[in-house]
Amino acid sequence: MNLFRKITDLKKQFPKLKILISISSAENFEGQQRYIEVLHEESLQGKLVDSVEKFLKEYNFDGVNLAWLFPPNAHKVDKIQSDATPPPTVVDPNPEKSRLGFGKLVELMSKRLRPAKLLTTVMVIPHVDYHVYYDIPTLNRSADLIILEAHDLPSPSSKYDVVDQSGPIYFAAGKQDEFPNIDKKLKYFLEKGAVANKIVITADSYGSWALIKKSDLENPTNQTEQSPGGIVFYFEVCEQIKTLPNPSEHSAAFLNKLNYILGDEYFKEAPGSANPNPGVPIQLKDEYAVWLAYEDAKAVAYKTSYAKQAGLAGVALNVLSFDDTRGSCSGVKYPLLSTIATSWK
Repeated sequence: MNLFRKITDLKKQFPKLKILISISSAENFEGQQRYIEVLHEESLQGKLVDSVEKFLKEYNFDGVNLAWLFPPNAHKVDKIQSDATPPPTVVDPNPEKSRLGFGKLVELMSKRLRPAKLLTTVMVIPHVDYHVYYDIPTLNRSADLIILEAHDLPSPSSKYDVVDQSGPIYFAAGKQDEFPNIDKKLKYFLEKGAVANKIVITADSYGSWALIKKSDLENPTNQTEQSPGGIVFYFEVCEQIKTLPNPSEHSAAFLNKLNYILGDEYFKEAPGSANPNPGVPIQLKDEYAVWLAYEDAKAVAYKTSYAKQAGLAGVALNVLSFDDTRGSCSGVKYPLLSTIATSWK
């Protein structure tokens, strides 16, 4: 709790700074189920509003961000991944009741906090089926901001089994119309009653990587299964590109990270204690390549320009600590965040 006070004490140094705390995520099955139960019981909603108001005032926060944990479709949500067992699921018995309940919760929260000049914001996280779970007219009326996370759109929870950009603004040439993109998501919210000057989109400070077969690059129709993959932080990406003469070759540190996730079968040499030549950098087997999709400063500037031209409220960086906080790549600390600020002027 002392950390909360240290964070909000930054407002003494920066009087215009607004600091919100977010309600999101859950570490176990019961926690995820609780997200649904709260939406289905008005008494639980009232208790949550009471506790949020007390917490914000006690620690001097300026509001709450509701990044609510909905299922990725109308019926289930993956539990936290486990190496030992497949993830069980949380089932939503009544998605329509959840949709109306979340709208009611946002309305109650806003009515309680607004007189105290405290903010209520809603974050639409990538895996959620926003056609099902958001009562957009109610959110537009009650929330101070609606934040559309504009990354991980073709996420591991989606039906798409091909690699692509993680947060494309528009359809790429030749793509099927239903492929997720930012412009489509924004237009849906606007058509359903949201106003542009309440909407924020996010820029992405981590990339998505996938291990693919080189043969699939030549003939993408060969790919029939989701590629193994994960995320890589922007500061890892920019350091690799800066130091390598050929950015398409991956650094030893990056490959070690992938090996930790993938295992030895994809590599020419087994790293670590099993590597007979520990001084020799590990390499992927010849038939494999790594697809890496990420946003650099140019991409963030383009996304910011899009948001500004659309009359949106702003652009947010999704994870501040994944930016190049030390300025080791370009000499500029927080280059992605700085790009948002300078491009918005």
